[in-house]
Amino acid sequence: MEPVIDQKTEVDVQGRKVPIVLGLILLLSIILGVAFVPVYNGIGKAKAEFAVLLAQRQYEEAGALYEETGSFIPEPLRQRILQPFTKELEGELERLTREYLDKRADYVQVDSLLELIDRIGTVPGNLEWSQVIFSAEEASRKSNIQEAISIIQASLKDYPEDALLKAQLRKYQAQAATLVVYEGPVQHIFFHPLIAYPEMAFDGDRMSKGLNEFFVTVKEFDRMLTSLYNKGFILIDTHELFEERIEGEEKVLVRKELRLPKDKKPLIISVDDINYYPYMIENGMNHKLMLDEEGKIATYSVNPAGEEVVSYYNEIVTMVDSFVEDHPDFSYKGAKGILALTGFDGVLGYRTNDTSAPNYASEKEQALAVIKRLKETGWAFASHSYGHLDTRQRSFEDVAKDTQKWKAEVESLVGPTDLYIYPYGSTVPANDPKFKLLQQNGFNVFCGVGPREYMKFYSDSIIMDRRHMDGIAFWNQPETLEDLFDVNEIIDPARPSL
Repeated sequence: MEPVIDQKTEVDVQGRKVPIVLGLILLLSIILGVAFVPVYNGIGKAKAEFAVLLAQRQYEEAGALYEETGSFIPEPLRQRILQPFTKELEGELERLTREYLDKRADYVQVDSLLELIDRIGTVPGNLEWSQVIFSAEEASRKSNIQEAISIIQASLKDYPEDALLKAQLRKYQAQAATLVVYEGPVQHIFFHPLIAYPEMAFDGDRMSKGLNEFFVTVKEFDRMLTSLYNKGFILIDTHELFEERIEGEEKVLVRKELRLPKDKKPLIISVDDINYYPYMIENGMNHKLMLDEEGKIATYSVNPAGEEVVSYYNEIVTMVDSFVEDHPDFSYKGAKGILALTGFDGVLGYRTNDTSAPNYASEKEQALAVIKRLKETGWAFASHSYGHLDTRQRSFEDVAKDTQKWKAEVESLVGPTDLYIYPYGSTVPANDPKFKLLQQNGFNVFCGVGPREYMKFYSDSIIMDRRHMDGIAFWNQPETLEDLFDVNEIIDPARPSL
């Protein structure tokens, strides 16, 4: 017996009787299918263009195209419909990973692709695998071989049969076998903020002689970096030289074994008074360190023509950052240098010393953001006292008050540090009560000034001298600098003779 169908609930579709609801669904599907043909064709065309942009490493443009293509697709369907784009990203990520390992691509390109992936919110299936390889290789290029080995070993738990990861592990283990224990001298050189505009510094006024004696120009520092790199120096963090241990009930400092690539020599760079005092600003130096829109450290200054300038290559911080980016083997484990701060005129160009100023909160907030980024990118901080005190000449009470003020106003910004850099290089002996006072306030590495390297380890402190890089050394002691650079090759023609 045939079923009885209500004539009001059925329609004729291609000669067959079907319920109205089902008919409507079929009709709607046909209409939508026809309507979406140009849409799907458009997505296909966009995917092809997306692939070309990836191949050309135009990641910014590729991101814009992806966002434009997906803008009209409802969120629940977007990832599924745009799956072909994700496949293209997977292919580009693998290509870039292998080119990075072969040194045919640099980390700037890697970072740009990872930013694109994060921006568009899609996750290629090989993202985690590639990030492991990038991280390990970056550590290796900074001579942090053990870190590279640890990263790969941990990842092999998730990818036990991955041939490339196994090959990378063998490569890093072979590199580790070539590291040698360094037993020679450790060079520590120091500077003041760079002279960005020599015509403002060496203009014949009452400040010119002092600036000639104690400062270095951008051109000179640029040439010095190249010489230091060519002579096999590698930047290290001071804390690679020692570690704290508990012996009995006492905390003691013990010298660490420093293993470096063969023919590399450790170098520490420090910069004093990177506070940008008014006299510096008036005489051709930068006004402050700052963050650009992408969170990168830059400098702000005003040139001789009165124009505001944001630069990435006219101060030690930004120049070292750029040089290490281009020459990662110039830095051991990402170390850059030490920034020695006073506090009486604020820090890094921000007037954090005047807590009653109406813009104090803004100055402090900006300073904290810059400090955070500096620490993230390999820079360490040291006390240079609060008021640039002559530690040897001033009384115990003066040093005590100064230290507390530094901790309250500067340490509260940069965090605790165990590095104390004597203003004027004016040191005190280890049995001096002022030395003990500084130790009680957390300092155990003390830096003076001398013409040659010097370092002495004690159970509770380390004493080292720093070699001054300035006009006095250039003009009066060039022979003492020959192991670092040839003064005749680095000196700026704009520098007058002393």
